[in-house]
Amino acid sequence: MTQTQLQMSDLYERLDAIGFPKKYLQNRILPDWWTDDVDATSGVLVEGALYLSRRLNLDMRYLLGAETKPVFEATCQPKFKLKVGTNKDQLMIPRALSARIAELVAYACLRPYQAIDGLSVADIRQQILAKHEVVDLEGVLDFCWQYGIPVIHFSEFPSGVHKFHGMVAYFYQHPVILVSLKDLSPSRLLFIIAHELGHILKGHIDSEGILVDESIELESSDTEESEANQLAAELLLGKSGISYDLWQKFVSGEQLASQAKEWGNRDRLSAGVVALNIAWNRANRASNPKDKGIIWATAKNALKILEPSPNAPQQINRYLAINLDWEKMGEENQDYLATMLALNLESVG
Repeated sequence: MTQTQLQMSDLYERLDAIGFPKKYLQNRILPDWWTDDVDATSGVLVEGALYLSRRLNLDMRYLLGAETKPVFEATCQPKFKLKVGTNKDQLMIPRALSARIAELVAYACLRPYQAIDGLSVADIRQQILAKHEVVDLEGVLDFCWQYGIPVIHFSEFPSGVHKFHGMVAYFYQHPVILVSLKDLSPSRLLFIIAHELGHILKGHIDSEGILVDESIELESSDTEESEANQLAAELLLGKSGISYDLWQKFVSGEQLASQAKEWGNRDRLSAGVVALNIAWNRANRASNPKDKGIIWATAKNALKILEPSPNAPQQINRYLAINLDWEKMGEENQDYLATMLALNLESVG
């Protein structure tokens, strides 16, 4: 089959074979005016292929090559932090989509990047606490954007693909933090952001690189992961190695929330982070899976009290929306980014 014989249906079929269903392409990747009627229009193939290649980070030559499999653009060699049993190829689709979004955001970031490698964790905490009561999601987002470090939440991948927790990528001289875990809790996503910030501070990624964390675990044998965890804990809890704990065998969600709030106010910490820290320490002491399950269920109940009506992904992307030069991005990219991040551009201003 020659290129001139190819139709949009052929592109849909070939992209479905590598993990992009037609419904996903029509609902999220192609412009909202693109319909089945447009698909049938004569000469539309190249225009459709341009949209798909740009937005999916696909090499145009392979996308239109009838005898070739679509492949992703190789802008750099990503560094993957994987769980045992995961193949990095399983993360190629979410990595490629996330990299394109990170690239657009970095391009339109209003502030230039100010290098943070000369700052200590104590310096960062001091800067945050000069403007905020505690080191919470709002405070860390404010710090990142002030230094030209965009933070994004993006998790709308094709169904069935392997997913990851967080990523750091450099584009246009900006380190960009992208959180992909689907969780509404500000405290839960805050640790991921702090962890990725730790990778930046420790120089685990170069100025043209991408680092993908499949799953951020508090205990890791990977040296870089341990270092990023240590910096995250120090940023969020104030000291390296600090642990908050309750020694009763079981407590209620109300008791855990009350104690976490008391200690958080005293030490200028997010009460949700304190509650999770307590739960983690208690779970590590638990002698059986049943007790661990009770402890984490209690922590979830405490977070419901401490974080009423949470929507951390929306909070992250609302911050993003007011810190970009949307006109610089152009209408096509504006619409794409707004669709992928569920943003209402009419409210930006």
